[in-house]
Formats: sequence, structure tokens, C-alpha cells
Amino acid sequence: MCRILLAPVLLSMVLAASAQQTPAAAADAPLTLDQLRQLLNANGVTEVVANLKVQQLENVRTHLPPWWPDDVWIAESDAIQKVDVVATYYSFYQPCYSQKEARLFIHMYSTPEGHAYARRLVGLDAAPLARGDTPAEARAVAAKHDEELNQRIIHSLDAEDQAEARAVFGGSRAAAISACVADGLPQAQAAVQAMERDGMRVVVDAHHAELVKAKTKYVAKHPEAASASN
Repeated sequence: MCRILLAPVLLSMVLAASAQQTPAAAADAPLTLDQLRQLLNANGVTEVVANLKVQQLENVRTHLPPWWPDDVWIAESDAIQKVDVVATYYSFYQPCYSQKEARLFIHMYSTPEGHAYARRLVGLDAAPLARGDTPAEARAVAAKHDEELNQRIIHSLDAEDQAEARAVFGGSRAAAISACVADGLPQAQAAVQAMERDGMRVVVDAHHAELVKAKTKYVAKHPEAASASN
């Protein structure tokens, strides 16, 4: 279960980190679904979610009984993969960012330095170790570097984005956005997990007769399995 929970937690890390730096313009139009996809691609979360999906599926596969048919597992795997995490999260996080803010962060995280910073933020790239550095020292150096990097990233943006950045980073709504993201996380996480469970349940129900037949055949060849499962 730990691995299953990691994807939404990591997703929240980036959204919350962004929220700590930016206010929401409540009167502006909220971010679009397409913007959320672009943002999560730019800041590395899409890659994190994909990696964790693979780990989740591998973990589930190792805990299936030996008689479980491959075609049923493939169908279950497809059901999990079909759950659109971003679309599911969208309704919960839409109120947290305006379209202007979303555009700014997409542009920031799309710059080479901004993308590298975001990847490090979500754990895709570790802070580089200099000779003699401990991991803690490397993180401290990276944190100091990132403070300077944020300003360089902003200065690399066009005039429109720089103007928005001044409004965003100098605003007073950061706490409200952070609270918005924190409030949405448990609900979004629960919604994704429920959709995955429902998808797998539909597959199992549809293959009920096949599963009973496969188990019966296996137990006939391995009588000890019957007592072990009881």
C-alpha cells in the first residue's frame, strides 16, 4: 500500500511547493485541465506517477496466487493504467491556481534550469555530491543554490511572465493556496484509489468463472494449496 500512496503524495509535494511561492488570483479564471497536464509534465510529476504505477503493478503481481490467469492479470493491469490521475485530481486542484499562475509555472518549469530544479524537488534527480560531502551537506548546498536559481529562472522569462511572477511571489495568498492543495489531496487520493479498485473489481467479476476453474485445476494438482488458503 505504501507505494500506492506515494504517487498522490509526490504530486502534492510539487503542487504544495508551488503554492508556498504563489498566491491564487481568486477573481481570475482557474487553470484548465490541459494546463494541469502541461504543468505536471514540466515539473516531473507525470514521470514520477508513471514510475510509481510500474512499481505498484509489480507489487500487486507478486502477491497474486500462483493459479491466477495471466489474461485476468493483464486486464486488471489495463484497468489500473486507464485511470487518468490528472483528470481525477483536476476537480480538486482547479480552484487552487488561476490560468495566469498556471501559465507562469509551466513556463518556469519548462526552462532547462527550472525543469532540473523541479526534478530534484520530486526526487527524480538527487543533489550532486562533491568530494567529501555527506548527503545532508549536499542537500544544504542544493537548497542554497535553488534560492539563487529561482531568481535566475524568473529573470529568464519574458516580460509578461516576469510581471506575473512579481505579482505571484510578492502576493499574500500563498497560505490560502497551500491550504487549498492540502485540503484537496486526501479527496483526490481517495478518488483515484476508488477508481482503481472499482476497475479491478469489474475485471474480477467478469472473469469469475475463469478464476474458479483456474483455482480448482490448480488445487487438484496441489492439494496442499487448499489447506494453505483456508
